[in-house]
Amino acid sequence: SISVLVFGLALGFTSPAIDVMQDTLKVNGKAASVPSDLVVFTSEFEGSLFSSIVNFGALAGALLGGPLSQRIGRKRAVLLQAPFNAIVWTATS
Repeated sequence: SISVLVFGLALGFTSPAIDVMQDTLKVNGKAASVPSDLVVFTSEFEGSLFSSIVNFGALAGALLGGPLSQRIGRKRAVLLQAPFNAIVWTATS
């Protein structure tokens, strides 16, 4: 389903992107140059927080998604969460 794809993309996005966004990218063990407009985080804490927010969202989704899909159905539950995913992806980009 599309929700599984979106969740997988969210998990896969932070891993390769975090080094670039923190300006800690290394290629073959040597520091690599990163364009300044791609550097988003000024501290390691900000980068760690960005990476862990996905897990907080997964926790909320797991706790709320089951009861919601039982109450209104799976299709409507997915349609209800789609605008939230669009907003978050737009904010991330």
